[in-house]
Amino acid sequence: MGHLRTGNIPKTRKWRDVVFSISSLSGIGDIPYDEIAEKTLEASNQFLRRLPYDEAFQCCFQFLVTLSIAGRDQDVGKSAKNFGINIEGEPTKIKLSKALRDWIDANHPKSYDSEIASLARQATADTIASWINENSSANQLSLFSVEEDPYRPWRVSSKGDGFCKLTRSFFSNFTSRYLNFFLSRAANSNLKTYDERRKFNDAINKNSEKVAQHAFETTKLVQSFSAGWFNKQSKKESAPSFHDIRGFLIHSFEKLREEFRIQKEGQ
Repeated sequence: MGHLRTGNIPKTRKWRDVVFSISSLSGIGDIPYDEIAEKTLEASNQFLRRLPYDEAFQCCFQFLVTLSIAGRDQDVGKSAKNFGINIEGEPTKIKLSKALRDWIDANHPKSYDSEIASLARQATADTIASWINENSSANQLSLFSVEEDPYRPWRVSSKGDGFCKLTRSFFSNFTSRYLNFFLSRAANSNLKTYDERRKFNDAINKNSEKVAQHAFETTKLVQSFSAGWFNKQSKKESAPSFHDIRGFLIHSFEKLREEFRIQKEGQ
């Protein structure tokens, strides 16, 4: 995994502008949105330092990687079971959410933050749901009849380009959640009254797509080196270890922290 960065990632809006837009829609008069934007990025940067070492977060990403590796076999369900992912019946969103909980319980993460664990589980569930929606056989346009393959989404992610998209989706969902979390916290510490805090948090909730879009654009950089790492992992006979997962996460979050640093300086 290289360390080359080819200039700033093009984004439709700077983070400062995202916060300004939400502030404007809150109905509050004078808001220190510059300070709120800066504090959000500062908190996010500190948060990212801890993430690669959090075992609950590692478990969630490991689950997606392992499912994708299993997708290379003809019998995906059997391969997933051999890796320790038990899916009873068809791999529906509900069944996979249960399999995720079982996977986390089976791996008994000890070094984890409950706050991170909650955000990671929610982001993983969101990623699974959207990935199935986008890649199921029923959603593929064809002039010919398409035989239903319930494991098609994981066959797609078993290829390098598919895994890159899945990884970006996961990082984007997670980034959107913690940016919203720290944005709300920064606003609460900078706004004076309960009514102002309530209005600002309502504006965050009603305009969550602005933060989600910014998160999606920011996490594009993770796509660039995901395929090579995944192809190496898929050649192994067992699920990637926490050591392997941690190495990927350290590299990924170093890149994201650098991106947040640049955003903070340029806002």
